[in-house]
Amino acid sequence: MAVAMLDVKSENPKVETHIQRVNRGDYRLPEFQRTFAWDNDRILKLWDSLFNGYPIGQIMLWEPDEVDFPMRSLGYSQEEVKAGRNVVAIIDGQQRLTALTRLMAG
Repeated sequence: MAVAMLDVKSENPKVETHIQRVNRGDYRLPEFQRTFAWDNDRILKLWDSLFNGYPIGQIMLWEPDEVDFPMRSLGYSQEEVKAGRNVVAIIDGQQRLTALTRLMAG
């Protein structure tokens, strides 16, 4: 039985780059991801960590060849959207990305 090889890469984009990608709609949430659940206290703790230069964890993204499952937008509404081509699915980090996007939006 042949084993599929994964194309894994590591990048280190700035937080600003991720927020721009969220605002452009580049990232999508697979239906198996929970909706945004953080309260204001958790969001402020994330901001405090960034302000003080503490690590806030990694973001795990997936660029599937094919999307045959529902996807949602990232942000306030998290409505179902058509996946389209060149989808970047958020596997881990949705709470942090949504919190940061909300903070930067005011």
